[in-house]
Amino acid sequence: MKKALVVALFGFTAACSVEPGYLGSVLGDQAVALNEDVFEVSPRNGSTNFSWDVWCGASDYARRELKADWQDPVYVYRERGPGVAAASRETVHFTLNEQSLPVPASVMTSVDELAVGQFMTVRDGGKLCDQWAGR
Repeated sequence: MKKALVVALFGFTAACSVEPGYLGSVLGDQAVALNEDVFEVSPRNGSTNFSWDVWCGASDYARRELKADWQDPVYVYRERGPGVAAASRETVHFTLNEQSLPVPASVMTSVDELAVGQFMTVRDGGKLCDQWAGR
């Protein structure tokens, strides 16, 4: 009986686990490093505002995993498109490394635009998390 319970519990835990390398943001967005400069963010299931979700996920990942400072910029590396690590999901690629951008960096004109090279600070992305979560 104990053996069956352990096997059942292990199976349940494995079924509920998140893929290795993924980090969930405070809202549930998923982020994963693609290489040493670029990471991919996919919005949480049921997202009603794609842009806010991925900016929140990018800033949260930059802060918690990459140890970025609040004033560090997070750049859009690749616009909205199919996932590389997150199969068949729409994602955005981000970087903290301005030198890795394929175009010159530019000031973001709209949160919803998500154009390559545009950026916001980790702090501003964190504010989106707070506003979106209603905190």
